[in-house]
Amino acid sequence: MIRRLRAKLVAIIMAFVAVILVCVMAAVLGLTRATLERESLDMMRHIALDPIQAPAPGEEFDGVRLPYFVLSVAEDGTIEPAGGGYYDLSDTKFLQQAAEEAVDSGAQSGMLADSHLRFLRLETDSGNFIVFADTSNETQTLTGLLRTCLLLCGAAFAAFFLVSIHSNRYFFGGSGQHRLSQPAQRGSGFCVE
Repeated sequence: MIRRLRAKLVAIIMAFVAVILVCVMAAVLGLTRATLERESLDMMRHIALDPIQAPAPGEEFDGVRLPYFVLSVAEDGTIEPAGGGYYDLSDTKFLQQAAEEAVDSGAQSGMLADSHLRFLRLETDSGNFIVFADTSNETQTLTGLLRTCLLLCGAAFAAFFLVSIHSNRYFFGGSGQHRLSQPAQRGSGFCVE
């Protein structure tokens, strides 16, 4: 009977630990994902309002190169590249397809999952723009964070398991005799004669 009680106690403790660890891991991943998305959209807004000037051919560029591109959308629906970094802006088929997917979504911002791009549609004083940013770095960051969380949560789960086994042996004793009942067996004076 004591063995079953010990097993049930360990199972209950480990269930609580598992729920807590899963909640913490989900919160860390969810908050990190939201932060990365917010920072990406802020960067995209900044680029649309104040585009980074690309260097002329043969000119050296000292600034940070970001994986983005901006498309200018005319009133008749035609698109023209308005700037960017790390993307081939001469591939008009790719640019047209990305712009059509962004417009067809009907949203001001969103994801193009097939291309690993996040888009932001903006209307500014200088015209209508669609800013696209690469999300592969975000994906890599979240994948690395997930691996780290799984490793840490697994280690914490194992540690709690060992602690619960050890504490059960301490309180319930290895010989099957309940340690908490030992003072009563020794006659500790709590019994009235």
